[in-house]
Amino acid sequence: MVEKKPWLEEPRKYFEPYFETMPREEIKEIQNKKLRALLERGYNFAPSVRKLFEERKITPSDIKTTEDFQKKIPTMFKDTVRELRAKTGDPFGGFLVIPLEKVKTVQHSTGTTGVPTFIPKTDRDFEWITREYARHAWMNGTRPGDNVLVWGYYWHAWLKDANDRGFQACGAQVWEFSSMPTDVDIERIHGICKTVKFNGVDHGTLPFFRWMDWLRAKGLDPKKEYGSENFKFVRTAGDMIVEGLRRWSMDFWGTIHMDASGGGDCVVICSECPDEVLEGVSKGLHLWEDLYFLEVVDLKTQEPVADGEVGQYCITPLEYEALCYPRWNYEDLVVKTSEKCVCGRTHARILYKGRTDFGSMVRGKLITQRDAEEILYAFPEITLKPYQFIRGSKDIFVEEDTLRIRAAYDEKLTKDPEELKKKVEAELSKKLGVPAELEWIKPEEARALPHKVYKLFIRPKA
Repeated sequence: MVEKKPWLEEPRKYFEPYFETMPREEIKEIQNKKLRALLERGYNFAPSVRKLFEERKITPSDIKTTEDFQKKIPTMFKDTVRELRAKTGDPFGGFLVIPLEKVKTVQHSTGTTGVPTFIPKTDRDFEWITREYARHAWMNGTRPGDNVLVWGYYWHAWLKDANDRGFQACGAQVWEFSSMPTDVDIERIHGICKTVKFNGVDHGTLPFFRWMDWLRAKGLDPKKEYGSENFKFVRTAGDMIVEGLRRWSMDFWGTIHMDASGGGDCVVICSECPDEVLEGVSKGLHLWEDLYFLEVVDLKTQEPVADGEVGQYCITPLEYEALCYPRWNYEDLVVKTSEKCVCGRTHARILYKGRTDFGSMVRGKLITQRDAEEILYAFPEITLKPYQFIRGSKDIFVEEDTLRIRAAYDEKLTKDPEELKKKVEAELSKKLGVPAELEWIKPEEARALPHKVYKLFIRPKA
């Protein structure tokens, strides 16, 4: 069992105490003020933002609150930028607010959903991004003098850059390792961790669990190999972790394992706090609402939904100097809560349910990644193995009569695949309330990127 870490009781629990614990009324006032300034700049200097207002016959003066904003401005998507980019020839789709020569650096998104979009940053952008990421790093457990291992990817430059600045602002030394999650690279990481005494690990989710698989296959215990029970934290991002998977990881490493997520276009990161994780009641990932306007909208209508309801999460970066992205829809399914956290922070949290595309609408019921994984990964034979939803159409709103999933299993742990299949199908049907069918595949049959598995398989109906 992982015990509460001493640093959770320290006098300085927050990186920026005032901002992280401010009353929600003050958060609202800050959002309204920053939003008005953002839209004014966008209207004056970003062609696509100005056109957005002109098409609706309004000006920034017509928007005084976030409620006005939601009523008068539609949500936008990554494809919005791609389409405008193709039409105008502008790499930023008309959303750049300042002259390009004032941009310090231009990075790009991961390209998981298509052609990458560009992420320009100014010196001032680096300042607020550093504060954002430092709050998370401090919350997760980073302190002055710590050694933090950051294993990232070269195409995640925007994230590594922001992460490094956040850890460094906390006074930590960042040890970078950029590679693909191959056995050769995992062996290198193994050697590094035996050489350097790390206090924290920041890692991609899928490569992290591949590292665990590698250790298990060799009969190695990270607590003996690296002293991992002395890590202040493990933080992973890229794929969400369900509670059963987290507990298994925490037992294996002997330390806290927190989930995180982010999005390059708005340079946003959100992460869990250790307080809720240790209590086993995590309600989601913290997101700083003085820096972003967060909302959750209905999949079809794009109208805001109440806390506790599933919807797509939208972000408006309020401090972004280089870009103006109003109501950017990340197309991820989340549930939002605005209640004060046990850690004392007052900003909203979002519980990830999965990508909108990676799910299935079965007999009027939306089955998400989290719904499926909480059941699938409760079976040791399937834990960490790839799976995919089978649908007849790319359109999530085309209903299926049965939940169909294909998944791989661990051959060493599985005595009778057919019997296991029946048990999993029964559990899926019982807990999700819909008919369920499972079919077995080899791990290599599931389309996978280095940092995540593509969890949708289209099989047109006959």
